[in-house]
Amino acid sequence: MSAWYRAGTISVPNGSTTLTGSGTAFVANVSSGMMVVANNQIIGEVAAVVSNTQITLAVAYAGTTLTGASYAIANLGAVRNSLITAVQDLTGLIEAAQDGALSGRFGDGTLAEPGMAFAGDIDTGFYRPAADQIGMVTGGVQRALLSSTALTLFVPIAGTVDVGRLRIGTNAAGTQTDLQMAANSVIAAESSITVGLEAAGYLRFMHSITDVAGGTAGGTEVWRIADGAMTLNGVPVWAEEITVADDAVGVIDLPVGRIGVMAVVNASLASGGDIQNASSGVVMLDAGATPAGISVYSGASFSVASTTLTGTTGTDGRTTVAPNTSGQLQIENRGGASRKYKVVFL
Repeated sequence: MSAWYRAGTISVPNGSTTLTGSGTAFVANVSSGMMVVANNQIIGEVAAVVSNTQITLAVAYAGTTLTGASYAIANLGAVRNSLITAVQDLTGLIEAAQDGALSGRFGDGTLAEPGMAFAGDIDTGFYRPAADQIGMVTGGVQRALLSSTALTLFVPIAGTVDVGRLRIGTNAAGTQTDLQMAANSVIAAESSITVGLEAAGYLRFMHSITDVAGGTAGGTEVWRIADGAMTLNGVPVWAEEITVADDAVGVIDLPVGRIGVMAVVNASLASGGDIQNASSGVVMLDAGATPAGISVYSGASFSVASTTLTGTTGTDGRTTVAPNTSGQLQIENRGGASRKYKVVFL
């Protein structure tokens, strides 16, 4: 039964409790307790349905006599039931919200519609991809994942010098650990890794620290890279590369003390290729007041001298090396083609 019944027309005299219908079917559509309305006024309450064309009103009609008037009879029970259903639905929504968002608990959500999103940007926010995980989403794409074991980023960390930067290291130098990694951790890059240091800074590696959270305490330095120098277990190490034309001399400044310096000299063709062992060697250098070179290992075409080299001093077809009083290593190439020399100083 609908909330309102309007079929046909009605007539009711002033002062009468009898309402007569034309083209009506009151028996099937009207019952006692309903309200009759016509001409924007309440006609009265239905006391009884006499027939399909007659109704008895509970109170005599006090208005102007109606003849063939349009009307509407309100099924207050249906209206009441509709209101009850609406209130029940609303109560269910409120209870669900109280158990969810209003209590700080949200649905898992998806990439397209995160469980915690923004009214003006519904594909940006946070969602739960699995147990004990929080995903960060922008534009419907996951950008970060926080789990119980790791924070994984799928976008670069970027920023200017002073704004938006990721800064690791706010503790007193050497007293606390700023970045701690799990056992057997691996740092990997698709192409290259660049470490930038200030002018007075250095990069060092240590082992045997007593506490992974306690900074450098108890540790032993095994490798240090600083401006202009590198040490391995406290011993200075450095490397240089130079290309020397045929019948010419190249010089490399010694990076450490002039006395007791060992140089490992590897030769290869300037155009490329493998190291030529015959033109390579290892030599102890003294670039003091009386320069001297002592061969530790010499290839078949590698010589050591203690004089100034000119480009044609050594034997043709050989590489000759010698220190000078300027604290330099001279390399003379007489091998018949331009050569590249890689020199490691110890």
